[in-house]
Amino acid sequence: TLSAWLSYSSFSTSSGGRKADGEACDIFRGEWVPDPDAPYYTNDTCSFIHEHYDCMKYGKLDLGFVQWRWRPDGCDLPRLDPLRFLSAMRGKTLAFIGDSLAKNHMNSLICLLTRVKSKKRAGFATVLASI
Repeated sequence: TLSAWLSYSSFSTSSGGRKADGEACDIFRGEWVPDPDAPYYTNDTCSFIHEHYDCMKYGKLDLGFVQWRWRPDGCDLPRLDPLRFLSAMRGKTLAFIGDSLAKNHMNSLICLLTRVKSKKRAGFATVLASI
């Protein structure tokens, strides 16, 4: 729900998504900067990406295009912390409404969240993947 996202969003920005003077980031102005830690998942490490979306297998041989992240002017957004996100969303519903782009966003979030070791992870991800 929107309130759950806003709750997570303010939780997230309080841990790094603000300027030095305490103002919130303007996420619409900034630049792409190199991110040597990326990618955070690939088709080989996340089974929720269907084979026909495998960029490495079907044409993209260079990972350089995924080693970038958006940095808003004057502030640095924290990376998604899967444990924090799952904790903030516990007991809440998150819906992805739309077309294949929304499905890609859902799959991406699942891939980021499956980095967390949990006995319940497979069930949670399976439910999401079937939507």
